[in-house]
Amino acid sequence: MAVVDPSCPRLVTKVGTTEQPTFFGPAQSPLFGVLHLPSDRRVREGVLLCSSLGKEAADSVRFQRILAEDLASRGFAVLRFDYLGTGDSAFAQTRENAVSNWVHSVAYAAEYLKSIGITGISVIAHRIGCLIAEVAVRETGSKFERVVLIDPVLSGRLYLREQSALFKIAVGIDATPPGTVSIVGALIAGGAAKELSALALGERLADTERLFVLRAGEGNARVR
Repeated sequence: MAVVDPSCPRLVTKVGTTEQPTFFGPAQSPLFGVLHLPSDRRVREGVLLCSSLGKEAADSVRFQRILAEDLASRGFAVLRFDYLGTGDSAFAQTRENAVSNWVHSVAYAAEYLKSIGITGISVIAHRIGCLIAEVAVRETGSKFERVVLIDPVLSGRLYLREQSALFKIAVGIDATPPGTVSIVGALIAGGAAKELSALALGERLADTERLFVLRAGEGNARVR
């Protein structure tokens, strides 16, 4: 076990856990996150929580917090964080290189856990966060012990089609600025939308365990 000292004076003590807001990553473009730790600082492994985007991310904040606290009470160091261009992290959401920023955010989060003494790191990702995490493994060289995919999005194209249709129904077809794609709770630049559309869940990663957590009745052949 590692004894972690994240060196931050602002700690909120829970029952058996602590919750610490923090900034990490490049000095010129910091990311915001919340680190959950066992109160005795004796850590088994680290876990990154990779959220979805837009309203899906906002709707799952409570779930992420409960999950993080539960894992921390079992000896894990858990980091939930905002991708670059989202939440309280640096950059505007409408950057053309938004997809690259999301992917590199996962790598920055993993590096942060390593910097405080965590060695083995796993990922729990939700919806489009599953695809972002998978690309991070493929393109940034990030290595994880396990990857848990909750209700995974298999195709960026399908995700954008579904989410933009939902936006048009809920908000209105005329509410999207030219050259962008709107989903409920987020605005994506045209170039970033095209890049996201080209992404798809690949084959099983070498040396990485995967757990798929699917909706009842999910029958996608690629997942099977």
